[in-house]
Amino acid sequence: MNQFGVYSEVGKLRKVLVHRPELSLQRLTPANHDDLLFDDVLWVEHAQKEHDEFVARMRERGVEVYYLRDLMAETLAASPKGKKA
Repeated sequence: MNQFGVYSEVGKLRKVLVHRPELSLQRLTPANHDDLLFDDVLWVEHAQKEHDEFVARMRERGVEVYYLRDLMAETLAASPKGKKA
């Protein structure tokens, strides 16, 4: 895999690293959302659907989409030492 980087504000997006909204958003509450820098509590299922649709549109346009979760799993599988740290 080539390095990630931004070389232009208007150039063609070729590769992107994404993180799907998951458990972290489910832990937002009216009591803690301000401390976590969110304007409000989010509807997680809606955020996931929007994320999935956005990823699908990027892929339709030839963008290589990498999920942070998958890359972390691959890294840990390749380096069992990392699991202990």
